Amino acid sequence: MFSFVTISNGVFFGVQTPVQKTASKPGKKSANTGTFGSASEGVAAVNANARSLPALHMALGYLAFTNRETGEALHHFQTALDLNPNFAAAYGYVGLALQHDGQSDQAIGYFNQAIRMSPRDPLNAFFFGGIAGAHYFACRYTDAVKWARQAVQSRHSIWAGHRMLCASLAQAGQIEEAKLVLAQLRQLQPNLSIRWVRQSIPWTAGPMEKVLEGLCKAGLTD
Repeated sequence: MFSFVTISNGVFFGVQTPVQKTASKPGKKSANTGTFGSASEGVAAVNANARSLPALHMALGYLAFTNRETGEALHHFQTALDLNPNFAAAYGYVGLALQHDGQSDQAIGYFNQAIRMSPRDPLNAFFFGGIAGAHYFACRYTDAVKWARQAVQSRHSIWAGHRMLCASLAQAGQIEEAKLVLAQLRQLQPNLSIRWVRQSIPWTAGPMEKVLEGLCKAGLTD
């Protein structure tokens, strides 16, 4: 039997949960899937045996991450690692939570660990973009450009990689190329705007303003 936590933005975690079989009452159907709007709802809805599973903690961590609850996100991602030290993606998601909060140097260590453990993982494109963001928030714009290019080359459709490449180029003084990257990004994401970034990307306050500074230099508007 399976219990599922489904979360937004195309990220899905499923966990296999042992459950006791019981007879169904006539006219009633059992349901083993659920969509939860918050981490607390997920905890309440999934049975107690599932709470210790790494995949569930990843899902709950992601929910907290998208709500900019960095401490809660790190708690769940770290719990997933404590339960399964070989969970490469969990290292990467710790890195993402730290990077989106501006904790650059710590984030890079976790990204590097995730990539070392699973060098062909399709998630690595996001982690390359995460390393770019970490360098960006540390004002190492040349390094940020390098890693953002690697993210885009690994997966051209990744919006995050293009956003970070655009902002990094602008901050590095390469305004014309930054404008070209912004034009390419708008082809991938026609609804891109300052308002969309503020509403949709879970950077905390300081990092958010830093990224918007670079994107605005490249010509992003509302």
